[in-house]
Amino acid sequence: MVYSRTERIVNLFSAILVLIAGFYAIFFIPMRISTGLRIFLGILIIIYFFFRIRYYLRRVRSENNKEVVDKDDHNKILDKSGN
Repeated sequence: MVYSRTERIVNLFSAILVLIAGFYAIFFIPMRISTGLRIFLGILIIIYFFFRIRYYLRRVRSENNKEVVDKDDHNKILDKSGN
């Protein structure tokens, strides 16, 4: 499946937004959560972010490899100069 450039940007932006919003919710919204639980939730958000980025990069690399065109010139037969 070929993804457009805008879809790639939206996927990357959404991963970054989840990271920022998660940390904002953990540290700045007044909830009665212990420090250990806040650290644990922060680590879970970071792990989720890394999995999203790894998935994004793997998909982008596989799409880029599919788009690689053979570097050989297939029109050499039509070339009159013989090169």
